[in-house]
Amino acid sequence: LGIAVGLPGFFLNLAIGLYLLWFFTECVRDSANGGTRAPEAFATTGFGDMWSQEQHIIGCYLILLGPVGFYHAFTQKTDAIFWLLLAYGALFFPMGLLACIMFDSVRGLNPILLVCSIFSTFFQYIGLVLLIVAIILAFSALPDLETNDTEQPQPPKISTLILGGIFFGIAIYFALVVAHLIGRFYWRNQEKLNWEV
Repeated sequence: LGIAVGLPGFFLNLAIGLYLLWFFTECVRDSANGGTRAPEAFATTGFGDMWSQEQHIIGCYLILLGPVGFYHAFTQKTDAIFWLLLAYGALFFPMGLLACIMFDSVRGLNPILLVCSIFSTFFQYIGLVLLIVAIILAFSALPDLETNDTEQPQPPKISTLILGGIFFGIAIYFALVVAHLIGRFYWRNQEKLNWEV
């Protein structure tokens, strides 16, 4: 939609993206409390509360996955440092994300808390990480829609927009599955984690 509408579409996409980020946190929290269905999509949460939750998630992303993104953006390399940073992010991000959501604070990124939590639920957590990585790899195997052989920018075709919408829907579904898996991990292992939240 943003491609078709221009600048107003950009702000619309931004609002939708922020809402989806908030809804992702609600799905994690609901599953962590034992919920088996998606929570209410149009809750009466105020914008301030939504933005507060989103800041924790954005901070978690920047601290744990930002290094690999910045390294690749500046060096355009996939060398040993890239793979080490990616492994660091993949290992700590699900636990850090869960901790930030459950504590409703960036103090969930305390390294001692993360390391102790991972070791206290080691086999279950490694299984969760591998499952999330498999879901991400399955989604990344979808075909790329932005193949443009010419250097001239061209307006997108209707078929590209439709396929883009379908892939966006698939991406949202995968994200909600990951949110449920992370929340369910907490529900099953909250005694071992002993976070007292």
